[in-house]
Amino acid sequence: MIQFHYPLAALLIIPVAIAILYYLKPGGSRAILLVLSKLIIIFLILLSIASPYSEEFTQGMTGQVDITLIADSTESMRIFPPSDTIYNYLANRTPIAIDTISGTRSPIGDAIIRNVKSGGSILLISDGNNNDGRSLQDAISFSRDLNTSVYYLRQEPVKKDMSVSIDGDAVAVIGTQVSFSVNTRIVGNIEGDLKVWIDDRVIFSDRINRTKRIPLAYSFETSGSHAIKAEVMAEDDEIPQNNIFYRSVHVVPRPRVLLVSDKESPLSKIMEGSYSVKVSTSPAEAAGYKAVVLDGQSAKSLSFSDSVILSDHVINGGGLVVVGGQKAFSDYSQLPVFEQLIPVISGGVPPKTGKTAVVLVVDISGSTGDLSGGDLKLGIEKGLALQVINDLNVRDFIGVIAFNNAAHTVVPFAQYSDRPASEDTIQRLRYGGTTRLAPALSAAHDMLRDFEGGKNVIVISDGAVADGDASLKAARSMYDDGITMYALGVGGDTDEGFMMKLAEAGGSGYLKRDAAHGIKVLFGEKESRDRGEGYPLLIMNSAHFITEDAAINATVYGYNNVHAKTNAQVLVMTGNGNPVITSWRAGLGRVVAITVDNGNAWAPALYSTGNSKLITASINYAVGNPEGLEIRAEDGEMGKPIDIIVSSGSEPDLTFDGARLQFERTGEKQFHKTIYPDSTGFHDISGYTVAVNEASEYREIGNNELIDGIITAGGGRVFNVTELDELIPEITARKTGLVRNETDLRPVFLLAALLLYTLEVVFRRLADILRK
Repeated sequence: MIQFHYPLAALLIIPVAIAILYYLKPGGSRAILLVLSKLIIIFLILLSIASPYSEEFTQGMTGQVDITLIADSTESMRIFPPSDTIYNYLANRTPIAIDTISGTRSPIGDAIIRNVKSGGSILLISDGNNNDGRSLQDAISFSRDLNTSVYYLRQEPVKKDMSVSIDGDAVAVIGTQVSFSVNTRIVGNIEGDLKVWIDDRVIFSDRINRTKRIPLAYSFETSGSHAIKAEVMAEDDEIPQNNIFYRSVHVVPRPRVLLVSDKESPLSKIMEGSYSVKVSTSPAEAAGYKAVVLDGQSAKSLSFSDSVILSDHVINGGGLVVVGGQKAFSDYSQLPVFEQLIPVISGGVPPKTGKTAVVLVVDISGSTGDLSGGDLKLGIEKGLALQVINDLNVRDFIGVIAFNNAAHTVVPFAQYSDRPASEDTIQRLRYGGTTRLAPALSAAHDMLRDFEGGKNVIVISDGAVADGDASLKAARSMYDDGITMYALGVGGDTDEGFMMKLAEAGGSGYLKRDAAHGIKVLFGEKESRDRGEGYPLLIMNSAHFITEDAAINATVYGYNNVHAKTNAQVLVMTGNGNPVITSWRAGLGRVVAITVDNGNAWAPALYSTGNSKLITASINYAVGNPEGLEIRAEDGEMGKPIDIIVSSGSEPDLTFDGARLQFERTGEKQFHKTIYPDSTGFHDISGYTVAVNEASEYREIGNNELIDGIITAGGGRVFNVTELDELIPEITARKTGLVRNETDLRPVFLLAALLLYTLEVVFRRLADILRK
């Protein structure tokens, strides 16, 4: 089929024809033939001006097979073979450019972004430990949007190394056992000796031959700064910079907490072990304490002036913990000032009203084909999805969307009195493809957009998505439309940071895999149990300070009938849906409602070893920052600044390792100074200790186990060295497709016009000869 680049030029044929016929007005057959030939010649010339062409699509290359090699040559790559051999191998076979990362930072995401070009191909040679700049997920998502394929060459270390680090709180309370962990990371067949010192005294030593996390505990008996040091010593260790780790701990006096109670209890015993507690029958002295704990107080035991004192205390930054009991909560409406402080309201769980809809968004991408423990991730997800569906009421509306690189509606949105067909559809899900969550959230949004009732979405995933920013934006949009989104993790390598952000954007909480049974409390039929049977407790949000890293195995035999106020966070519930631990912010302070008793009657198991961490965490949350330190500075690492914040009415007179510091005033009673340490170890700020370690680059050794899933989620492929010869054919296959071939027809039209003109001249000459 003939097409034209400039079709308007061809339309000139009409006015030109009319003009020629009007002015020439041919008469007789000979004249008509001559005029017709001139018209055809002009037509052919105009058509050639319109740039005629024909197109044909054939199978061929849609782009050039060229590669950009990103070579990670940072310090952590010293244990891997150099990338020169790979570069030379590819350079002999295809056009290739190289971008090398070096030094003590690994901005791998930034390197990918700066090498993205439409239709390009990137080969990443790295350990995948991105510790600076844009995240790998964002970089892969960006490259996919611009049709750039990112491949990853996974190498195995050729040298051995052992590193050590310390995790734990930077602040401890005097006389209270503080937990921290020493982490060893080993690459290759190597073993060595580990020693841990606190203030120059060895508290732990062992022979280490594998990567492990070693939990330790210690009780500091003096306040002030203390030094923790861990060191590993091994032969044939490649990177000496990661063999020592320093950490400072600042020990403060026990926070002053006021306990308003008239009896001893498991609650009071726990508090006496961790805080400087004053027991009183009145909160009148609240202003002098970091937090106030009300134990089983009724409205009759609190006066109006008590309410005002507690309100001022919380609004000005103090903490409040309200513990229940037989007389608590039910009559707080008599004290409006106090009732508005707490995050719950008496009256029990409001009955379900109207309709409820739940849409499950299930990850079936390639990364769900990996194992979590001994189970396939997709198998875990199927089990969680089926558990949620079985926990829902038959009157509820459900829908199921599976997603990889696209969204797939596997159970249409409707009410299902017969669930087996839906369950069978979920059981037949198979993994594969990349991981793009945002299209699935958009599909769920469309499902629920016009629904009138409670609208909920549960995302079941390992969090290794290639479009994190777009997914968070979609979650916020859904929340704005009244849709609540829950995030449910599926395994030990779940990207909990992203899943927590997703749940927060969706207006709810993040649930770990072992807390999934809490979904029944949110949407299912509430359990009806006799008080004698007890009520098991469930964690409903694993992302909060109080419940982070917590596990619970407790049954209570009574509770205060309450429900959470809007904007409050329910952290722990009974199996029949009554809040047990609920928190929120009020003014500058924090308030926690524990709606069971002090452990004397209803809830002894909650105050027992193991579960009692939830009680101390609740009080610590209310206390907030216990330090009262005039100087605040976090531990740092070489090459990065350390900020020193000082609270003082006048300019501080402080030194750093003996050198006087000049501060900048940043507030009425706040000063700031930035320092750049030039050596590792412990440094002194006029008696306040900060620790400085080598760059984290040295400690992050070995291959990042998450990078394979990130690459495949973005549509790329992971190669090992023995598969390198498959790279170019892989790129070639991706660049093979229908190629458009265009043929220029202007010469044909011009040649036809010339030929016709020649024939006309010959015809006229012959006619003239014949007339003679």
